[in-house]
Amino acid sequence: MEKPSLNNPDRFPDEKELSPVLGDAFEAWNHFQSLLKTHFPDLKPEWNFYKDGKCWLCKVIYKKKTICWISVWDGFFKVTVYFHINNETEVLQLDFNEDLKDQFRNAKPSGKIKPFTLSVPDSDSLTVIVKIMKLKLEVI
Repeated sequence: MEKPSLNNPDRFPDEKELSPVLGDAFEAWNHFQSLLKTHFPDLKPEWNFYKDGKCWLCKVIYKKKTICWISVWDGFFKVTVYFHINNETEVLQLDFNEDLKDQFRNAKPSGKIKPFTLSVPDSDSLTVIVKIMKLKLEVI
């Protein structure tokens, strides 16, 4: 099974570290950072090295609530938003393609939460992420 990149606990994931790992997706990363500042100025990204997964992950928080998790892979990054199973209907009512809706429908719940994960190799997926994050802020 593939693992996220950024496995060195001594190397904080700044632009110098992210750029070579993301490659062409680094432009999408910068666009995503810009969207966070524009659409979600109250959200705060926090990078931490997690020993259990042996990699750096970015947790984006609002007050004390986690809005999404970001993992960095070779050539793309993933954004995961967890929703309570009671919010599945709201997620599926959002305007995005059926493949993503099917992916969410088929996602394996962990207790009472279910992940919506989107791989981001370019900026095309970012509008869906903004919609998902806005919904998450509405239902927390």
